[in-house]
Amino acid sequence: PPDLTVSLWADEYRLISASNAMPGKWRTEVAPYQKEIMDSVTDINVRRVSAMMAAQTGKTACVENMIGYYISQDPKSIIMMQPTSSDVSAWVEMKFNPMVNDTPTLSERIAKPRSRDGVNNQNMKSYPGGYLMFAYSGSSNTMRGRSAPIILCDEIDGYEMTGEGDPVNLIWQRSATFGDQRKLVLTSTPTLKNASRIETAYLEGDQRQFYLPCPHCQEFHTLKWSQVQWDKDGDEHLPETAFYVCESCAGIITDADKPSMLNQGEWRAKEKFKGHASFHINELYSPFRKFSDVA
Repeated sequence: PPDLTVSLWADEYRLISASNAMPGKWRTEVAPYQKEIMDSVTDINVRRVSAMMAAQTGKTACVENMIGYYISQDPKSIIMMQPTSSDVSAWVEMKFNPMVNDTPTLSERIAKPRSRDGVNNQNMKSYPGGYLMFAYSGSSNTMRGRSAPIILCDEIDGYEMTGEGDPVNLIWQRSATFGDQRKLVLTSTPTLKNASRIETAYLEGDQRQFYLPCPHCQEFHTLKWSQVQWDKDGDEHLPETAFYVCESCAGIITDADKPSMLNQGEWRAKEKFKGHASFHINELYSPFRKFSDVA
């Protein structure tokens, strides 16, 4: 196959079902900050990826595209872990199956249900070159007897300790025999500060944040909640009027400015890279949310 990154694969092949807010052909340019997150798994120097992402920023879509890439572009076995068995079932039915059904390059590779040529059930999906296997954090049994070079752990702030130890460490051990091929991807919306798994994972990496240029002064900054303001009518707050104030020039930034700013954005790491790429993006960046929605 052609030499593609995850984002290029998604732009070329991924189709979004009609039930989604933005159906049709996938376009990474809609949320440009997703590109480096997705492509980090195809970087030979990256062994671990941690993505601390707010709701409505496309975290799940990034994970889906990683899986699609490894099924059709660079076949490898994958273990996908969710917090609970019901989370696994919901993800398979609401996310994975629609992606496969709507994306021909995936539907032609995944074994058909009840097929003699492969496996397709709630626990495992087979394709030429590997298996997609499902596990959940509360059950050590779902991790036993399985191995894969690609380990994807979604919503890790919802994971529970098992009687055998930390579920992330346990599932990561299932890739030990694959040496330099193995990758660990951790994603989650964060919960409580100083008690969040994904926050800890983010701080262990190189701590990348997405810097955007002000449309007025061109100075680059990260988007911060402290810079969001809105009008008042006497003592009444009017969050539906919310706007953003540049911390350098005090210029007013509106939702209409955000698409251009996102397209010019760049990830900048706070710490030295040592094989662990970690990312943090908050809801203010989301192209699907207005400042007033967040307020």
